[in-house]
Amino acid sequence: MNQTLHSIFGLQEFRQGQEEIIQAILEGRDVLAVMATGSGKSLCYQLPAVATGKRCLVISPLISLMNDQVAKLNLLKIPAAAMHSGIEGSGDWETDERGRILQDWAEKRLNLFYISPERMAMPEFFNFLKKNPPDYVAIDEAHCIAQWGHDFREEYRGLGRLKKELGCPVIALTATATPEAQQEIVTSLQLQSPLIRVHGFYRPNLKFQARQESSKKKRFQEIVKMLEVDQGATIVYCGTRKYVDELHRVLKECGFPAYPYHAGLSSEEREESHRHFSEDARVILVATNAFGMGVDRPDVRMVIHAQMTGSVESYYQEAGRAGRDGQEALCFLFFGADDAAIQEFFIRESMRSIPGDKQQVWLRHREKKLQLMQRYAYGPTCRQTALMDYFGDREQLTTGCQVCDNCQSSETMPLTTELRQDILMVLSAVARFKTSFGKGVLVDCLQGKETEKGCLYGHEHLSTYGLLKHKSRVELMTLIDLLIRQGYIQQNGFKYPTLSLSPEGIEVMKAKKEAQLPKQLYLDSMNRNKNKALTAEEKQRGRSQKLAAKERLEPELWESIRQWRATMAHRKKVPPYTLFWDRTIDDLCLRKPATLEELSQVFGMGDRKCASFGDELLSLIQKKD
Repeated sequence: MNQTLHSIFGLQEFRQGQEEIIQAILEGRDVLAVMATGSGKSLCYQLPAVATGKRCLVISPLISLMNDQVAKLNLLKIPAAAMHSGIEGSGDWETDERGRILQDWAEKRLNLFYISPERMAMPEFFNFLKKNPPDYVAIDEAHCIAQWGHDFREEYRGLGRLKKELGCPVIALTATATPEAQQEIVTSLQLQSPLIRVHGFYRPNLKFQARQESSKKKRFQEIVKMLEVDQGATIVYCGTRKYVDELHRVLKECGFPAYPYHAGLSSEEREESHRHFSEDARVILVATNAFGMGVDRPDVRMVIHAQMTGSVESYYQEAGRAGRDGQEALCFLFFGADDAAIQEFFIRESMRSIPGDKQQVWLRHREKKLQLMQRYAYGPTCRQTALMDYFGDREQLTTGCQVCDNCQSSETMPLTTELRQDILMVLSAVARFKTSFGKGVLVDCLQGKETEKGCLYGHEHLSTYGLLKHKSRVELMTLIDLLIRQGYIQQNGFKYPTLSLSPEGIEVMKAKKEAQLPKQLYLDSMNRNKNKALTAEEKQRGRSQKLAAKERLEPELWESIRQWRATMAHRKKVPPYTLFWDRTIDDLCLRKPATLEELSQVFGMGDRKCASFGDELLSLIQKKD
């Protein structure tokens, strides 16, 4: 094996787990290999065929992936071929390409033969394989067979007959399968006493980070900042086509080499974006999950999720496309309540395609996956450890990865008497609600704010009502978010999440346990929200100044100019604001210009507007003066 590894594949040593899997294949065993992206799954089934001259049938879901693998193998002088819709011919051995490929397989001139699961369902082709069976079958992206997995495909279900009807070992490979999905894969494919190996989910070169941010504008600004620093290849994943288009437009306006990719674009547009991603040294692909499976570029330096995904499997499959070359790379996740609501909408839309008798079970399963994704996003523990635990990787990181945001901010915040009391009051308020409410209602209650909903449920009678009225709304929201992140408060539901105390939260409230808040995250969040509060105060101050200025204006003159603008806009067949904004009317009333030169100094006016209708405006102002 080592000789083949060195001389043919040009590698010096096996990666973790590869040698054990290859040895099991050589011994004729069934195998389930759950290996993270970049762990070298392909080599596991390719090397045994090359080293021993055996024939491997590879079932893969993507044409681009098949073509890429065959091209690489042929470059190494390894006889391999693929058959898919892009290969012309009817199967006649003497007249077309498909026929020649079938003949090469039948006459044992191919080591590896790539086909799609749809082709396996064709009776004529399956009969051909029964007459010309492989020595073993490799099923790539095997998580697609799991009915409750994140990427279920009906055509994969038919692969369960391979073991019995072809009578050869089956190797199932995937980068994302939870223990539950792993068992379903084993059962569906009828694997017999298989070797099951789950590893590679610890990627020491990847730096995982996550940030809660509700503002789309802020997310876009942060993404721009990150892209200004990094100069390599980047993938930015978005949850919707609209989000892709909006972010792509922003990045293009900032001068970035950005390209969009989603199912709403034409095939030519998607191919052009894919070409740039494959060939350009500096490139940013803004995409939905329509882009990704089979992506083989090794030097992706950043994968940014502008919106949260619907499951940990989807997130890791996409984030794992960073740093496949082993060099440092960043995996950054933005998340917020709106993301969960969008994913819940997708889940309920998808449920329509599920048979009626299975819909509720399917819905509960998908909602649980979304809850687990939220738990990962909000979670305070090491990001890599959380992912390893989720997928059942037994490797232990006793001190965490030391590079993710949570490991970097593991120091806890010393609790002052005031902060400890604030925490207890927040938790007590949640406990005293007889009906579940969201964060907004909780803050209203703590601030003693009279609202229709609060009065309806008698919140003014609660002992916690108004206890934190000296705190700003953003301060309380920040504290609540941190308590959610630390697991003391639970969010229930997605579109309009309500709050309840976790068992740990109850212990903290009863003073049986001390609350712990990450110091750096607490300070960063408070500083960020103080800036938001300052901005809000500045806006309010600005509004007050404008209101005072408005009171100094002459209402009759202001209305006359507004009516003149409406008439002129109608004449020119344009919206009124195209001529000038209301702010211009304010300035006209304050300045009351008497000459064209003075008029040109008014906000929103310029030489061309003055030349076009300046005299009319001056005449109107003089008449009202």
